Amino acid sequence: MTNEVEPEPEEQRIHALMRILEAGALEPDAAVLEALRIQAAASFEEAESRDSVGRPSQAVRVERSGRPEKAVLQQNTVTTQHTRSKPMITLLASRSLATVVAIVSAVALWLNMTPTSSALSTTPFSKVLNELRSANSLQLKVSKEGVAANVLVRAPGLVRWEESSQKYQIAAGSRLWKIDEAENTATESDSPWFLGPQEQIDLLGLLNAGVSDASRLLDARPVEQATRDGRECLIYRVALPAGKGEDRIDVEAAADAKSLQLVEILAWKSGSKRTGPPLAEMQLVAMNIPLADEKFAVSKSLTEDGRIGKISDAQGIVVLRPMLAKRWTPICRETLLRPGDWIRTELRGANAVKVTLSSDVEITLGPGTLLECISPTEARLHTGMVKAVTPKPNVVEEAWRFSLLGPRDEKRSIDVGQTLLVRTDRNEKLVDVGQTRQWLAGFQGTSNNESLGSLIVTLPDGRNEPLTVGYHNVSVEIRDQIARTTIEESFVNHTAGRLEGIFHFPLPQDASISGFGMWIGNDLIEADVVEKQRAREIYE
Repeated sequence: MTNEVEPEPEEQRIHALMRILEAGALEPDAAVLEALRIQAAASFEEAESRDSVGRPSQAVRVERSGRPEKAVLQQNTVTTQHTRSKPMITLLASRSLATVVAIVSAVALWLNMTPTSSALSTTPFSKVLNELRSANSLQLKVSKEGVAANVLVRAPGLVRWEESSQKYQIAAGSRLWKIDEAENTATESDSPWFLGPQEQIDLLGLLNAGVSDASRLLDARPVEQATRDGRECLIYRVALPAGKGEDRIDVEAAADAKSLQLVEILAWKSGSKRTGPPLAEMQLVAMNIPLADEKFAVSKSLTEDGRIGKISDAQGIVVLRPMLAKRWTPICRETLLRPGDWIRTELRGANAVKVTLSSDVEITLGPGTLLECISPTEARLHTGMVKAVTPKPNVVEEAWRFSLLGPRDEKRSIDVGQTLLVRTDRNEKLVDVGQTRQWLAGFQGTSNNESLGSLIVTLPDGRNEPLTVGYHNVSVEIRDQIARTTIEESFVNHTAGRLEGIFHFPLPQDASISGFGMWIGNDLIEADVVEKQRAREIYE
């Protein structure tokens, strides 16, 4: 037989717990160990006091002298042998040590389950913002008062704020363009999101919540940890000033507890009930996604006043009707065109017009042509014949195509540097024209000074129509390096009644009128040139 004492069951459980801790526990903090030591000592004293209640005063002394351990229990003059005192000492020690092990186990388990919480509990929000700035590109969803916008950000300093496919804003550095493709406008101004050459973009400014100073948010620390969209997040809350008054904006931001990636930023007016949607909201959709250069390009065909082109040359009778209007108005050179304008040339006579779009596309309309101007890169031919010429490739900066639509669903597209000559047939189809027509050759060979006047009359049914030109005579006399040009034109009234109209003549920019007259029967009635308002008073 052996003199070794078998370990108590309590000791076996303690050894098992210690082996588990040695295998998987993290190294605890020194402050935590000190707190555990104090708690273990208090637990030991409490257990000892409970065991001594109801018995005579005892004293336990453990002696170590190189021999098997002895425990002497002194009570009056009675001495107890080692074999009886061992279970008592083991019981006291095992209870205290079990308490210590349980506490250490709980702390270790907590550290293993949330390894980042303690480390990130003091992380300022500025570090979360720096994670965004380090990305090559961002896709954000920004909502304000229930209206959402898709926001694309690309380093360095490019922003596309997209409310719809045709209405958006583009920022490049300190400049901002507000674009409305439906109106063909691009209004330039200072970018509200530009910070400087280093930081470039004010990411918090994209929230557009009216905050005047966001420095408190940058210095803020998490106030709690919560779950957002299935992710453990650090929550930041701070009240920020709005404007110069005492108004405040309550801002709450959430960032992923492990990666510090922004999840969302919410803003409310201070003191308001949070029952509906917030005042402003920004959510991170994606990071480091590929974004094409075209997303941040402002088309050269867009203009600040919405024009899509102008009349660069006109001959004969040419009229224009704006979108949603009923009246046709005679046009001359330099007349501006806007989206939805209709251009019509009369069928009888040498009537032609050349349109230059803001995309540098030139469209020439022949007699009896009706054209709808849609955009700088698109037009619709309803009747007649047109010639479309796109600019050469080295003139433009971006690749695009010009599209000519037919009366129905047909479409012809040409690339830069190409020419298209088509007409409509009886079936309302676009048909290619092989040879240059006489009207086109004559129009291209004439000078701007040979344009015709037009007399627009009001018909009994209320329509405005130009009268047919009977003849057109021109005589030029040069004296002392001054050219005096006399033009005689006649117009034919095909109706049986008397008509009233307005005479239009495209005057060259470097010319002036010296006289004007009109034949009524066999009498020449000469006019005096007066101010417009005075002429109207005399007429009325």
